[in-house]
Amino acid sequence: MREISPAFQWAESDGQIFLNVKFAHKWDTPATLGVKEETSSFSVAAKKVTLVAVSETKHKRFTLDLPLYGEVDLAPESSQFSLASVGRATITLTKEVPGTRWGQLLSSDATKPKNMHVWWAMKEKHPPQQKSKDKNGKGGGDGDSVGDSDGDGDEDEEEEGSDSNSEKKAKKKKAKKKKKASKKKKKKKKKKDSKKKSGDSVGWDSDDGGDRMSTWQWLRSAATAPGSGLGSMSALQTAVLLGVCLFALHAMGKGGHLTDGPRRKPRWLVEKEEADDRGRGPQPAGNKAKAS
Repeated sequence: MREISPAFQWAESDGQIFLNVKFAHKWDTPATLGVKEETSSFSVAAKKVTLVAVSETKHKRFTLDLPLYGEVDLAPESSQFSLASVGRATITLTKEVPGTRWGQLLSSDATKPKNMHVWWAMKEKHPPQQKSKDKNGKGGGDGDSVGDSDGDGDEDEEEEGSDSNSEKKAKKKKAKKKKKASKKKKKKKKKKDSKKKSGDSVGWDSDDGGDRMSTWQWLRSAATAPGSGLGSMSALQTAVLLGVCLFALHAMGKGGHLTDGPRRKPRWLVEKEEADDRGRGPQPAGNKAKAS
């Protein structure tokens, strides 16, 4: 028969301890059915609770053995155990000292099981009172203290889902978002400045003696200057004209012509030379050399 330590949840009130046991090795896995009351045993000691449940159909034995942080009442009527539906069981223990808050379920030297969780629904039903006592009956802090909600012996700094925790998370998220936006803005500005500095391959000195301007900047300033005659042109016409001028200047900067290849003769000149060659006919080699 397979031995399994069942998953469980816990919560406490000022006078009781509540356990919600699920017959499965993890809380988020399906529970094992077929556990019956006649095959289950439950016992309570001063600072210990033990539960053994067997599923004969699945050949599984679930054993829960918990060393408790504080003492519980050993009277039979003070402890309750019942099997619930869908493979679960509930346990209710009465504290030896009423009106106390343990803050944790297990003793300080116990190892916290990985499948142990807080029973939040039950915990919200039993909020701490204004004043609570520790396990020895001495006056403790006010009821707003969180204690150890996980039951691992370490006191929690603040309860999960509290307003202060949410506020801290919101502030941290806002600061991170602001930092990211600032970093993105700086990167965009740096890229823009680098692009502006590079400009075109041809540079022009500005009229006011400032930094050198690119060809496009120079053409734009010349076209929009007062008295240039282009102020009345539309934006599209100005853009076309400036584009043509830019292309011409770029081509002239490369080779002095608008085309990279050799210049072609006009067609009428080619036809005239062909007609002259046909009219003269073949010439002696000496004359051709002389003519050349």
